[in-house]
Amino acid sequence: MDTSADPLVAQGLALHQSGRLAEAEKHYRLALAQDPRHFSALHLLGVVCLQTGRLDDGVDHLQQALLIRPDVPAACTDLGTALIRLNRFEEALSLCERAIRIDPLYGPAFGNRGGALVQLGRSEDALEAYRRQVEIDPANARAHLNVGTVLRSLGRLEDALDSFDRALAAAPDFADAFRYRGVTLFDLGRLEEALESHSQAIVLGGASAQGYLGLGTTLLGLRRLDDALLFLDEAIQAQPTFSQAHSYRGVVLAELDRPEEALDAFSRAIALDPGNVHAFCNQVGTLLALGRPGQALASCETALTLDPDHAEAHHNKAAVLYELRDLEGAVACCNRAIALKPTLAEAYNARGVALFELRRLPDAIASLEAGLVHAPGDAEARHHLAMVRLANGELRPGWALYESRRETRQFARMRRSLAQPLWLGQHTLAGRTLLVHAEQGLGDTLQFCRYVPRLADRGGRIVLEVQPGLAPLLAGLAGVDHIVTRGEPLPPFDVQVPLMSLPLALDAGPESLSSPYLVADPARTAAWARRLGPAHDLRVGLVWGGGTRPDDRVAHLTDLRRSLPLSALRPLLEVPGIQFHSLQLGPPAQQLADLRAREAIWGSIRDVAPDLQDFSDTAAAMAQLDLVITCDTAAAHLAGALGVPVWILNRFDACWRWFGGDGATPWYPSAKLFRQAQPGDWDSVIAPVKADLQHLSAARLGD
Repeated sequence: MDTSADPLVAQGLALHQSGRLAEAEKHYRLALAQDPRHFSALHLLGVVCLQTGRLDDGVDHLQQALLIRPDVPAACTDLGTALIRLNRFEEALSLCERAIRIDPLYGPAFGNRGGALVQLGRSEDALEAYRRQVEIDPANARAHLNVGTVLRSLGRLEDALDSFDRALAAAPDFADAFRYRGVTLFDLGRLEEALESHSQAIVLGGASAQGYLGLGTTLLGLRRLDDALLFLDEAIQAQPTFSQAHSYRGVVLAELDRPEEALDAFSRAIALDPGNVHAFCNQVGTLLALGRPGQALASCETALTLDPDHAEAHHNKAAVLYELRDLEGAVACCNRAIALKPTLAEAYNARGVALFELRRLPDAIASLEAGLVHAPGDAEARHHLAMVRLANGELRPGWALYESRRETRQFARMRRSLAQPLWLGQHTLAGRTLLVHAEQGLGDTLQFCRYVPRLADRGGRIVLEVQPGLAPLLAGLAGVDHIVTRGEPLPPFDVQVPLMSLPLALDAGPESLSSPYLVADPARTAAWARRLGPAHDLRVGLVWGGGTRPDDRVAHLTDLRRSLPLSALRPLLEVPGIQFHSLQLGPPAQQLADLRAREAIWGSIRDVAPDLQDFSDTAAAMAQLDLVITCDTAAAHLAGALGVPVWILNRFDACWRWFGGDGATPWYPSAKLFRQAQPGDWDSVIAPVKADLQHLSAARLGD
């Protein structure tokens, strides 16, 4: 029935449809002044209130409208929209179902029903509702988008991508569909396509904070870190309170090795949103990098309080427990993370590393291989699997996997950008010059230079590049035509190979060139013989500390487990007939001076380290010794390469190259390995070393 208010409502609707909401509202209110029970005026005024953020007013007007006309599905659905936004999901669901009973073909009711069900955690039911809306209105791009978002939440990424493509077929300029498509492509690992999709979302949807976030996170995945930071800053400029943008900005800064700035970004994200689990999780690695494991653990606990089923938070807690050397706890956290998210490759990797250090090698291999099923291109996992397989004596597959080391973060700084092609034994070297370049530590070079003489069988000319201090010693290595110290200009060469790739290139094991394969310089050896004088007792060299590398966190943490305090060697000083000589260089050498100031017995150690100018000197000094006792450092490899008897003190999680870590080793016939019975238990190493030293001394004295 027409009323005098109808023209005002019609005028208001025209204004409403043109986006002039304030003027439309004025007309609706004028209509209601004339007819307080005008259904359309109440309904449309309620909609304007929703559009302008006045949810409670909107609910009030829509409820009044439904009291007048309870059989209008659009009003039921619009009230459902308001209730969803007010987090009153059960009431919203009831209204949507009422609308559907009134008109089973009213598509928006199914759309709102899906929205309420999503919020109630009933994803499969929501998917059914959204799909029903698509059946009713196949050209509804928003309905296709909603189907896609639910499919994505269910992990059905390919199906979700298809729905987003259908949304774009219906509405080619639909910015949200491009954005969700970009996120899904990112999850599928199709990062270049994701970048293109996010860029298109920005073009169509304008400079939105969400759009810039999508670009920034995709660029982060592509390792274009400076570009990622630029777009995340744009997201923050567009929306300064955007907690997620600050959080991802922290991730990028951490990757750029700017930990203090990263921590500031995470703190800002948390201040803006104390419930931001992502920020709490991602600041864990930064806190560990800054040497704050206690705070890192607290951050994990906060994240898990906010979301006990957050798989990444359990994985992060595993990382902290690993650093705190609670390996069993780390494994348990990884197990929980995997149970919650079976596709979380990082958790399989972390579990594999912890199991490796627990010396549960078959379990470690199984975990790492399972992770690679979900992330086959993960260089970190392939590198860890290489070390486990090598430690397990599986040399051929281990060396092949070990090539992945150059793609890992730990070795990124060692990566060489050489124009010449990589040689891995695939063709003859005849008529070519091969550059063999050292890539890791000094000990690695001393150990793997054994393979250089084998290259003579392949023809060609060999240029060997080594670290400073090694050239004088290695210049006489068989097969080397020219030696150069790293940092010096390289001579022309045709192909190149990292030194530690030679076992793969030559299909060679540790026994391929047995020691001794290095020889101390005769003149220096004679000089050291004069310096040390006649030998009345057994001469034993000592090295108790490795090279400290605080710039390499992985190497630094390993050294903390590998090195032992000099004081732990005190029982050895009680063995008669021994003259100990310190070969210790670097900061750990100070321990000898400190102990001498406190106890006279330490004065019995002769400190020859200050006279060691380079490795040729060390080799010549070792040639005068009957035995070297050392932890896993360059000294162990040098003594073994010279054929000098060497006893190697191994941490519980001995380096992969020592295989079992105890007893004999095929790398050096003159070496004997002593391994901790438990992590950190140096007494279990020193006791058998002392016993063997007593037997050795007794045999010498008996002679």
